[in-house]
Amino acid sequence: MHYSGIILFSLPITTKAPTRTMLTPLNLTLPLTTVSSPDPAQMAAHLADLPLALTLQGAADMAELLAHSNAQAMDSAQRLQLFALFLPHIERMLPLLDSEYHQRELSATRRARDAAQLARRLHSESLIALKHCLQGQLQHKAAPSQRLALLQRVLLACRDMLHTYLTTYHPLPDGFWLDCHGLYRYALQQGWQDDSELGRHYKALLLLGLSNSNRLSPLQLTRLIHLAGQEADRVMLHTGQAEGQALCVLPDSDKAPAYCEYPPEGSWQLHTGALTEAINLHLLELCHNPQPHHDEDAELYLALLHDWQRPGLRREARDPTNGTVQLVSTLAACWHQLNGRSWNFASTGDGSEEVAHRNRLAQRSPPPPPMLMHIVNRSPSGLQLLGHSTSHALRNGELVILREDGESDARWQCALVRWVSYGHALETRCGLEIIARHAEPLMVRAGHAHPGDTTTLALRLDPAQTPGQLLLSGRPYLRLGSMALTGWHGTEQARMLRISKQTPGYQLIEIHTG
Repeated sequence: MHYSGIILFSLPITTKAPTRTMLTPLNLTLPLTTVSSPDPAQMAAHLADLPLALTLQGAADMAELLAHSNAQAMDSAQRLQLFALFLPHIERMLPLLDSEYHQRELSATRRARDAAQLARRLHSESLIALKHCLQGQLQHKAAPSQRLALLQRVLLACRDMLHTYLTTYHPLPDGFWLDCHGLYRYALQQGWQDDSELGRHYKALLLLGLSNSNRLSPLQLTRLIHLAGQEADRVMLHTGQAEGQALCVLPDSDKAPAYCEYPPEGSWQLHTGALTEAINLHLLELCHNPQPHHDEDAELYLALLHDWQRPGLRREARDPTNGTVQLVSTLAACWHQLNGRSWNFASTGDGSEEVAHRNRLAQRSPPPPPMLMHIVNRSPSGLQLLGHSTSHALRNGELVILREDGESDARWQCALVRWVSYGHALETRCGLEIIARHAEPLMVRAGHAHPGDTTTLALRLDPAQTPGQLLLSGRPYLRLGSMALTGWHGTEQARMLRISKQTPGYQLIEIHTG
């Protein structure tokens, strides 16, 4: 992730003369300040006393001290001077926090959640400090070049903050989009509409706002953030009244841009034709020159062609529902649960490598027991859950099995996690797509297996269904490839026909048996 430096004192910048029009005041979302003013020397001493080691506690102390500074009333020059003392420490802390929540399982690890929360807070408090500085410059009528430079930096800080909220799958705070729109409208009022840096920052924000980011994997999110910055200049923003069906910005609202069938009065319009042409070229290049993570990149490009042109409206009704489900996630844990909470299984051969493989499997520790999640609503294709994911990972594309709590005789349904949103203290909200009403644990061996190859865990979904559906981890699909499926009822041969669904971690493959 890119961490931007802070422009404190700008060099002269040539701009177009501001247009003399009636200006709408720029009122940013800011916390109240007290009348007391901190002593920069005293604040510098506080910073010097913080632990030099890069720790979560050090980041928490830094965020608390910056929040205390933001709560004090002071003039813009003094605040810039004070913020300059914080900046080197913040820039040292952010990569540490980024590493903490990317290297651990964010959905189920408290340390990762704590690091993510601290990263969001540092970005949020940094943005508050810069917004205070900008408001102060406006009140004291600073030179246009100073205001423009600081406005550019505030919009860049908005991008940095949005990146962190997206990559930690967390809802944005109230006022974020209202401030972004207000900052750009202020730029228009000043006649800075031709400033390429301002336009690039704002359009990149809009593209990220249009994207269905909570359905993407961490790798896809990183690629999305890069693409939004790289391709932002291809977007045309018409700030007159939007007409007809369009991608619209509502500048007086606290909302991300969205597709509107009937644009409200005062809305702006986004034109993304050149952008979607560029995405199609990326797709074409990917077909001719496959890269690592080819499948995930292709899925991302196809999703963006949808999100950045005319995202569809949800057609399925959601019915609010009360209830609780038991849930298990990941293929290994689901297989173990469906196999009677046991690693013991039917014989899969007596070769030395296979016997050693089965012995290692039998010695595995059992996965955690099912965890409880509350049902928020249901739709014909799935349901939304809310709870604390303390023992089972809930991430985009993950496999889960679930059943109503208290119904121990009920079959486990299979589902895929389609989107996630992580709150504080391990709170998780997720949307599930039901893919099977029942599943059977299997062990699979490829028909073209080489000496030393062993079986892998798999699930057959809705076993009575024809043609059959097999869920495997990774990317094992081979067109018309054969395999041996072993279950408690014996071994049978099968042939892969096509991929029916795919996530970053799994393939759901249609098979023909016999």
